[in-house]
Amino acid sequence: MPRRLALIAPMLAATALVGVALRAADAPPAAGRPVAVDLAGSPAGVPPASPAVQAKLATQVKDVQFEKTPLADALAALQKQGDVNVFVNYKALEAAGIARDVPVTGVSVRNVTLGEALTLVLESASVPTAELAYAVRGNVIYVSTGEELSTADVSTRIYDIADLVLTERARHRALNPPPPPQVPATQPAGGFISGSNLPDAHDPTAAEVAEGICALLMQSISPDTWRDNGGMVGAVRELNGRLIVSQTADNHRRIEAVLAALRATSKVPGGAPAERAAVPGAAASHGVHGDAALNPR
Repeated sequence: MPRRLALIAPMLAATALVGVALRAADAPPAAGRPVAVDLAGSPAGVPPASPAVQAKLATQVKDVQFEKTPLADALAALQKQGDVNVFVNYKALEAAGIARDVPVTGVSVRNVTLGEALTLVLESASVPTAELAYAVRGNVIYVSTGEELSTADVSTRIYDIADLVLTERARHRALNPPPPPQVPATQPAGGFISGSNLPDAHDPTAAEVAEGICALLMQSISPDTWRDNGGMVGAVRELNGRLIVSQTADNHRRIEAVLAALRATSKVPGGAPAERAAVPGAAASHGVHGDAALNPR
């Protein structure tokens, strides 16, 4: 695993703004940016998210101030400010040890989106053993524990990361140039070995870079939910420059945000070429343009 950790170290540094990116994930995609299409419809029993509600989550709220405010009151205030329907599964919250009057403290922000404000409130009310989250179900913002949401809100999507793999390989070469070739002290039998024929130990394979991206996602997005980390929900594997990911809708938004952050910081030091031409169409592959959702479950 040391090699994988060495590969993802620059990615972790490049995504120091992942927290900001994850906040941005609370807003729906910008106009003109395609989202993953669920070819099989929504998860069983879960109505598709209303575009109108997603748009309201992206609208700004001017002033959000909560200090020792009961959770129920804070959510009611956001519901009124955003003119949205909010349903809270208090039964699931109470089972997780979170009362409806748990105090929301330290939330003092201005000119943020409704989605960002809601996330801050839920983070404040969360406890070490239970993380609160929300999902858009039809025309309703549904609030519950992350665990409860995951049981009915899991879908599988394909993310095209071929462009990222090429760029990260180029970045790795630029940041880790190979040492000068060493000429053997004696000429081996069969002829002289040129330094250019020596293997390049500094050039990660595409599969290794993709594995590093997978590790980054599992470390930065709800780590406890991934099956490889002992969770019950998330799974990810790579197939020829594509990631096949099973996760909740909320975590899919976060995955999109992290991949976007990687792309936003993908400049190769020194202007070294990323060899995008090696993958047909890679130069036009950004965000989730090439993503598709498979049948959930």
